[in-house]
Amino acid sequence: MGNLLQGYVPKVFRLLVAMVTSHTRILDSRHLVKKNLLQLVKKVRTLAMRRLLELFQQHDHYSFSQDEIEALFVGVVWPQLGQQRSEVIYQPTPLLRLVHLWSKNLRYHPLLSKSQPDQPDRNLIDDIITTFFTPTSAPPVVAMVMEVIGHLLLESESEDAADVEPLEVPGCTILQGETLGKDSEAPIGTQLLLPHVAAILGHLRSAVQSIGKAGGRQTRSKLPMSELNILSRISAYVEDPQQSAVLVGMLLPYLRRPAITDHNAQVDILVTVGNLVRQVPDPKACWEQLAAMLSSLEGREPRGELCKVFAAVAEKDPSVKEIATVIHDLNTWDRKRVEEPDYDTRLSAFKSVNQAMRDWVALDTTFALPVIHNCFHIVLRIEDFSLRSNASYCVTQVLQKMEDASSSQEEYKKVVQGTILPLVRKGLWSRNESVHQESVSLLAAVVRTFSSRQYFQGLAQLMDEDVEKDFYQNITHIQHHRRSRALRRLINVCQTGGINPSILQSFILPITSFILNDPQLVKVDFLQHEVVQAVGAMAACLPWRGYLSLLLYYLNRLTQNLEGQKTNIKLIVAVLNAFHFDLSVLSAKAEDTPQEEEDILPKEEEKPEEEEAEEEADETVEEEDEEEEEDVVVMETGVDKEKAEAEMIFETLTNMVLPKLHKGLTQKVKSEEAHKKARLHADSEEELLRVPIALATVKLLQKLPGKVLRNNLQGVLLKVCSLLKSRSEDIRETSRSTLVKILESLGPTFFPQILRDLRHCLTKGYQVHVLTYTTHALMKSMEERLEPGGLDRCLDSLVEVFNEELFGKLSEEKEVEGITSKLKEAKSSKSSDSYETLAKFVSKTSLARLVLPLKEVLDSTQKLKTSRKVQDVMAKIVSGLMKNAGLTPDSMLIFSHGLVTESLPLITAQVKAKLSAAPPPDPRLRPDSCLILPPTPQRPGTKTHVSIKTNKHILVEFGLQLLHHCMKRGHLSASEVLHLQMLDPFVAQLYDCLRSKHVKIVTMAMRCLTWFLRSPLPSLKEKVGKVAAEMFLILKKYGGAGGSKGENFDLVVTCFKALTVLIRDVKYYSIDNDQLRVLLQYAEQDILDYTRQATAFTLLKAILSRKLVVPEMHDVMGRIAELSIKSELDNVRVQCRQVFGKFLIDYPLGKKLHRHLEFYVRQLNYNVEAGRESALEMIATVCSSFPQTLLEEYAAFFFVPLASRLINDNSAKCRKLTALAVKSLLDKVGIPTRDNLFTITAQWLQDDNKVLHQRLAAQLCSLFVEVEKLQFERRLPEVLPQMLEVIDPDRYETTSADEMTKQLRQEDHLLYSALSCLVKVLQECPIVIRGVEHRKDLNTVWASVQQHLLHPHAWVRLASAQLFGCLFAAWKPEELVAMETDEDRTPKKKRKLEEESVVEYLRDNTMQKLRDLSADFCTQLQSSYLDHDLANQVIKNLVFLAKVIRQVTPDTAQTDDVTDQSGDVTTQTDDVDDPSLKTDSRKRTKSVSGGRKDKRTGNVAGNTGNDDVRATGSDESTAIDDSKRVTVSLMWLFRRMNRLAKFEAATAPKETIKRSSVIKLLAAVAMDLGAAGIGPYLTFLMTPVLREVNNVTPQADPELKKLSQDVLDLLKTQAGVQLFSQVYAQVQHTGVARKEARKRRQAVEAVADPKAHAKKKIAKNLAKQRAKKRKIEEKRPTKKKKIRLADLAILQ
Repeated sequence: MGNLLQGYVPKVFRLLVAMVTSHTRILDSRHLVKKNLLQLVKKVRTLAMRRLLELFQQHDHYSFSQDEIEALFVGVVWPQLGQQRSEVIYQPTPLLRLVHLWSKNLRYHPLLSKSQPDQPDRNLIDDIITTFFTPTSAPPVVAMVMEVIGHLLLESESEDAADVEPLEVPGCTILQGETLGKDSEAPIGTQLLLPHVAAILGHLRSAVQSIGKAGGRQTRSKLPMSELNILSRISAYVEDPQQSAVLVGMLLPYLRRPAITDHNAQVDILVTVGNLVRQVPDPKACWEQLAAMLSSLEGREPRGELCKVFAAVAEKDPSVKEIATVIHDLNTWDRKRVEEPDYDTRLSAFKSVNQAMRDWVALDTTFALPVIHNCFHIVLRIEDFSLRSNASYCVTQVLQKMEDASSSQEEYKKVVQGTILPLVRKGLWSRNESVHQESVSLLAAVVRTFSSRQYFQGLAQLMDEDVEKDFYQNITHIQHHRRSRALRRLINVCQTGGINPSILQSFILPITSFILNDPQLVKVDFLQHEVVQAVGAMAACLPWRGYLSLLLYYLNRLTQNLEGQKTNIKLIVAVLNAFHFDLSVLSAKAEDTPQEEEDILPKEEEKPEEEEAEEEADETVEEEDEEEEEDVVVMETGVDKEKAEAEMIFETLTNMVLPKLHKGLTQKVKSEEAHKKARLHADSEEELLRVPIALATVKLLQKLPGKVLRNNLQGVLLKVCSLLKSRSEDIRETSRSTLVKILESLGPTFFPQILRDLRHCLTKGYQVHVLTYTTHALMKSMEERLEPGGLDRCLDSLVEVFNEELFGKLSEEKEVEGITSKLKEAKSSKSSDSYETLAKFVSKTSLARLVLPLKEVLDSTQKLKTSRKVQDVMAKIVSGLMKNAGLTPDSMLIFSHGLVTESLPLITAQVKAKLSAAPPPDPRLRPDSCLILPPTPQRPGTKTHVSIKTNKHILVEFGLQLLHHCMKRGHLSASEVLHLQMLDPFVAQLYDCLRSKHVKIVTMAMRCLTWFLRSPLPSLKEKVGKVAAEMFLILKKYGGAGGSKGENFDLVVTCFKALTVLIRDVKYYSIDNDQLRVLLQYAEQDILDYTRQATAFTLLKAILSRKLVVPEMHDVMGRIAELSIKSELDNVRVQCRQVFGKFLIDYPLGKKLHRHLEFYVRQLNYNVEAGRESALEMIATVCSSFPQTLLEEYAAFFFVPLASRLINDNSAKCRKLTALAVKSLLDKVGIPTRDNLFTITAQWLQDDNKVLHQRLAAQLCSLFVEVEKLQFERRLPEVLPQMLEVIDPDRYETTSADEMTKQLRQEDHLLYSALSCLVKVLQECPIVIRGVEHRKDLNTVWASVQQHLLHPHAWVRLASAQLFGCLFAAWKPEELVAMETDEDRTPKKKRKLEEESVVEYLRDNTMQKLRDLSADFCTQLQSSYLDHDLANQVIKNLVFLAKVIRQVTPDTAQTDDVTDQSGDVTTQTDDVDDPSLKTDSRKRTKSVSGGRKDKRTGNVAGNTGNDDVRATGSDESTAIDDSKRVTVSLMWLFRRMNRLAKFEAATAPKETIKRSSVIKLLAAVAMDLGAAGIGPYLTFLMTPVLREVNNVTPQADPELKKLSQDVLDLLKTQAGVQLFSQVYAQVQHTGVARKEARKRRQAVEAVADPKAHAKKKIAKNLAKQRAKKRKIEEKRPTKKKKIRLADLAILQ
């Protein structure tokens, strides 16, 4: 009724109280009440109590008077409470529910404190707990009492407690002030429970103990949240030390169990422990348990409470105050950034820990254990690189301290065995790659420290001082081949048996499992193969317990998921192949065992399959322990130990493993219950999972005695064969592959049994297609293991299967599109290939059995299609017979001769019918019954007679094919007399075959004669003339225009080949001139026919080899020469050049030679590029093959035209071929001729009026350098002055706009050619660089090249950088540093004497040159046309300069640079990087002094003051004041590199060349700095590297990220962990602060200047739209404008 009852509450309340009171009194006098009315009275009282409950619940704001409350207790509460004390209560009573309701409302709590009239010191809650909180109370009653206690504790501490006005209850013990001390400040509900703390704790303790004893995975390690909350709050009021110690000891183990993952539950337990530990007499008793929680707890709140527990222990025991403070600092979080750790505090804590460990004299386990656990928490769960590095370093320091202090065995067990090794094992099982790698490194540290202990001696064998061989370094390496190398080392160590089996299971197996489970490494096949081999090697070292656990682990994975099934099968096979337990003692017993004991597979009903693999393995180990105990008893009674162990292994396999496999293989799946038409769509995943179990079962059966395998193999094979009936392609494919692996495991001897089972299962419909397909797959898998005669037992069965597919009804079904489209096995026919495999292994005695069925098919058919199929099959048989190792050449020749002469005794079906014809019926016998139906009447008339010889020629062709392949494959040798004697009778047969009417027989005979003509056969010498005449008749008949098509084409080509062999190899016979003219005529025609060009060229080469001459020969060669230029086919041009080259060399041509050579020289100007390439190839061939005297005669004739093509030809390929031809010419001629040719080159080089001539000369000089190498030094006095004029910067002045494009391109090419020539000179003659003879000229060269470093053309920049690379390669940094130092100490007189001689370029004003070159190379890296060649060269140059700068200016790191507020390093002058000073114009810089040169150094004067101008590419000549010039230093160089990398990352994130170059440079400089000098520069080295490592944007390049990570590891190694971590955290903090400042600035701008913010937002959206449009335009298939390479090379 809601609010309508508001005014009637007093009346209703009094009425309900009266009802309950009256009925209670009636029940008190129940002996006066009729029995049938007692239940009614109880029901009325219960209903009244329920209404009373509802009244208190809905009208909780009603102000009850003291009389009402007193009436309630006198009439309702006290009477019922007195009754229920003497009763056994199974369910919560109405009174208990009323108390439960009062406990949930803070206003009603005073009601619970009302005392009894006769006992003023006892209140209601005391009576409730006394009455209902007993051991005999039912669990629901106790649970409700616990809820009452929880409500009293929780509601009293709620936020609304202060706003609630409690009821005024008369006789309330709390309000009377009876509680004193600190408890009087506690809430009412808490004060009510204080007297019962002991009882509540006792109940909670019993609950914890009962849960700890409870079995089952579901109930174990679980505590109700309500009881935990009660315990956490009431523990603050516990004062009993003994009880506190017991509870702490019971609660702490629950935190380490994986079942408690709720952070709230963990917090409650820790709060309880923190409260109780203050009362414990010895809090350090639980120190190790608390320390272990530092590695197991994950949440932030639980770890915070754990730190408070440590603080509470420190309050009790001041000796651990220091470590408690360290633990608190190691788990602090940033106050400003809630989600980030406080890096500074944590790193300082690590620093203090390391310092404390250095001061130790002996190991302090109290300090070490919490630190170790906390370090492993960071390693296992925190991704920050610096914190993880410090944690690993801290653990290694503990290990080092243990080694230095010679720790005791107890400390070793506690720290290493009890703490570090379990945590390392946990990290090794992690799927996180970083965690796994760190755990491997920690394992290596443990092994390195304790390598002398026997437990680690096996792991110590995997270590090596060479990093390339060390297992721990390579197993986590980023390069896959290094991991493979580590696995091979592991395999070798396992094979020696030097590793403890427990170590293999605990540490090595997790390492290999990580590779198996890594999604990236799963795709690396060779690495997975090495892992499988390693697992097999480890399994061979394990005892039976470990071996069984490993086997069950991988067997259980078969039925879990489909992923990785192939690798899992390989693992199982590897483990089973490593079965090293001797069961031979059971072989005799197995032979005598009855069948029922051997047939072990049907035994089932083992453990449930839902359990996980690892737990099943544990259970297996437990069972095995029991079995081992039994074995001990058996051995004590005298049974042989070895036999008992073998029996135990046999029983385990037969009673547990094999039945489980059989159950998984034979259990029903959903698809079997579905209708056969719906099975295709049914879920087939279960079937796919169970198929590979068959292979594991067979592998395991092979390890058992032989009779067991024979008796149980049939069922497994039939199950796999039955799975091939499935309509699911995936299931059939998996079953087929499994059957193949089973056959590979069993061997070829079991193939007949498998074939029999297949034919038994697959009998109809689509199954027959599956049968032939599967049979072919099985045969292909056996090829490597089969021996000749291995298939003879099932030869007839195989032939039946193959013929059914080729010639039976199956062949007709393969032509039905509806069948082939739905069935993979029906799409193609595998029987022909199977015939080939069968022929490879058929024995000599079974050849007739192989051919006989095919001959029967030929005799019984007249269909052309069938006969062609037989021909194809016979061709396959020939191919297989050639690979048959069991057939000798003699047997194959005999078989072939029988086929060719038709004398092979093959019994056909017709002959069999005649031999087995039934005799006529006996007239004396009774005639057949008239009820039998007569046979079907036949069509009247006579049938057409068919000859059985219709297809006879196919067998003859088969014999000729066999003969041809015997000779072609090298089975017959011309040096063997026996072979020649057996071949001689074939000559007459082949001659007869040449006149056959079947073209194929003639073709095969011609092919055989091609090989016969190369052998000295007597019969052939007699008939060679007839054979040649017959060949020309065949050419006349079939070689005409349009006649050579189809089979005739093969005949004509074969005839030409035979004639080629006849002309080239048969010396005792020569064709006449008429026949030669005929052949030349045919050859000339065939050259133009692309289908017969190959034979024509071969024929011409044969004619040229015999040097046959007729007048028509020169005309044919002329056509060949023209075709070598004009043909559009590459192979034709090559053949023509070969033929014509042979003609030029072998034939005496006289004056005609010049005409032929002139023809090819003229073709250098041919319009088509391919023709010019062919002419150049021909000239190069002439230069390499002609004699030197003849070549020197034509040297100038070739040199000038070839040289002109170097610059006149537009094709880059032609220019390259021209250069190769010139080099070949120069290399072949003598020195005098070469000098003459160089004279021509020098004249071109001196022609200042012709830029093209000078460019040509520069390129030719490069070719001379490549040919002469060091000998070219004698030409430098003539070449070097001219090169100086060419590369002089004064020559390249600004031109007018009209002439700019053409002239600049010519000048750019000239300059690039000259610089390239100088590069080759210095590379081939490096002694010139430091030599005295050309020092002055070279100084001028270096000065000019330095000005060309910033030339607008990218090629010129590259060549200039390469030149300086040659210069730097000739110097060592120490030499320059020593010279710079000595120059300051040199007296003035001595310095004046040195000035008279020429000083080397780098020695003159070294500091200024370092500054200029560094700035120029940095500017080169800023180019938008930067490529990899230029970038790599610039990086090499900058590395050299950095090495020199570091040694010249070692102290500038502290004075030159300062750090601005944004974290960037700046200098006092920054004019070099000012964008206003940069220009992209085409202007050349000109010296201020007009190009004057210093006499002493050869350098251009006036360049000392405008170095910054040249560094920026500006044409202004105003010198910068010396006071404002930036001093060159590594800081300055690093700053420019950092800005370059930052600029590319911001403007072009998809391009990485500049950032990669910068990172490579920083890595090289860091290597040079070493550990001692890297400190001041570490921030600058780490900033760009860390930016790329932390880049998580989609544009992040994985290769760049990998490079950055490698460099970061390098910096860590060089700097040390502490310094690296400090700088790492500083850089991270700076980056985060910068991002936050930028976000705050944007937010402030949006409020302070909304217009500017809106403009930026609009501009950003417009940029996105333009980018989207640009992407769409790029994807459109429109024709793009062709871009020339020269245009790309010009910087605009």
